[in-house]
Amino acid sequence: MISRFVLAAAVLAAAPAFAQDTTFASSAQVQALIAKARAMPPQPVISLPVISTGPQKVGLDYRTGIGAAAAHAGQDELIWVVEGAGTITVGGAITGPEKLDGGTPRHMAKGDVLFIPMDTPHQLIPDAGAPWALLAFHVTRAGK
Repeated sequence: MISRFVLAAAVLAAAPAFAQDTTFASSAQVQALIAKARAMPPQPVISLPVISTGPQKVGLDYRTGIGAAAAHAGQDELIWVVEGAGTITVGGAITGPEKLDGGTPRHMAKGDVLFIPMDTPHQLIPDAGAPWALLAFHVTRAGK
């Protein structure tokens, strides 16, 4: 029986490498990143880079658990769901690493898109029992 570690190492080695400062990722490349995240040792949030051009970044977030509440200083964020479903709460106040009080919850599923203005608290929680894959576009505002 092949150990999970050996299988994960084989998948990671076969996954495509993304160059820094790239401006394009194909659907196949995004699916390969999802497969790579799925094969990694389990953790609530796995973040992998997709595109990086200067301060502008797109990352794949593969979520199986509650992520930390966050607010990105000087960066807007656009979330695009590529697999699964969950709830994003936007607004309110961050009162602990995994605690957002208040805010407006919004259930999102594959294909949904949400804009989060800079400095706005938010938290993402996948639906129970299934992973959630998102593309997170972080855009630094000019002068920030």
